[in-house]
Amino acid sequence: MDLQSVLLCPRTNASALYYKTKLRIHNFTIYDLITNDCAYYVWNEIDCDLTANKFATCVMDYLSLDLTPAEHILYSDGCGYQNRKVTMSSALSKFCY
Repeated sequence: MDLQSVLLCPRTNASALYYKTKLRIHNFTIYDLITNDCAYYVWNEIDCDLTANKFATCVMDYLSLDLTPAEHILYSDGCGYQNRKVTMSSALSKFCY
């Protein structure tokens, strides 16, 4: 899983328009190495901000799609928002029960 760098919308070269209409778009991607399935979670800064709760919700949503019991190994980079130890570990422990 990885969070793409912030995308700005709309993309333009005119600097005056750029600073007046800047909207941040966030793209969180989860990729399954075994099945080659991919899930994209995209939202803008108006819908939700970057918090550990948002990432825990995305991971729990993805894991709940597979109803067969399986072992999951999660890999991610060092992004602080998506890897808050208390929030993510609490969500994962509740998912296991």
